Amino acid sequence: MHAHRSPVSLVVFDLDGTLIDSAPDLCAAVAAALTEVGLPPHSVDAVRRMIGEGQRVLVERAVQRAGGSGQVDIDDVLRRFRRYYSEHLVVQTTLYPGAHDLLRSLAHEARLPLSLATNKPGSWARRIVEHFGLLPFFGSAERVLGEDDVGARKPDPRLLHTHCERLGIPPEQTLLVGDSAIDWQTAQRAGCQFAYCAFGFGDAETLAQIRAGSSHAESALGSAQRPYVIDRLVDLLGLPVIVDALSGLQSQHSHLGR
Repeated sequence: MHAHRSPVSLVVFDLDGTLIDSAPDLCAAVAAALTEVGLPPHSVDAVRRMIGEGQRVLVERAVQRAGGSGQVDIDDVLRRFRRYYSEHLVVQTTLYPGAHDLLRSLAHEARLPLSLATNKPGSWARRIVEHFGLLPFFGSAERVLGEDDVGARKPDPRLLHTHCERLGIPPEQTLLVGDSAIDWQTAQRAGCQFAYCAFGFGDAETLAQIRAGSSHAESALGSAQRPYVIDRLVDLLGLPVIVDALSGLQSQHSHLGR
């Protein structure tokens, strides 16, 4: 017996590691801040594994890994990081393949409202989204929210719940698309559906845990307890809830055309 699956009426995306590969620019900002206080920089791969819980946690992890814990003022390093990164948001950052076409399909063909929830400051997120020409798919800047816009960062569910409340859509009809354990925990706390991006910044342990739960038939496939897993962004279009949204719209058009 399969658990009931709610339809999806809203799709909320994470940003870093989901729509964009921002690791090179974040690595450069971390390197600039660490070098200024006399600490060694890290590789892009090392920084990639530190991303996901906001800028302070990123800087704390970078300082600790560089052997600077207790030797430097974290707030000072954070200020240096922010100053550099704010001026170099999209030097090497790229969209993941298929991101533009995916958002267009969801917004224009499936007619699903789209939102974004990131642990980046909202102003940075909106600048990045505008730089890549993605804002029209979200409809307005109010649909692109960062931790400072609601006073909480993921896995606190307030970012998700703010989007749901503004659009009048219940969390159970909301699909969060993200790449980290933090996003997974957010979906669980928010009570929404979840699609895990295996191509992002997440770790092997999180992916293994998600795959281990995929056989739990007592939970609906796509629920936060039994998430979808996608290896490419375009795979999102093949998820049952998205296929249902696309086919439902096509049925409406067919009915109207009679």
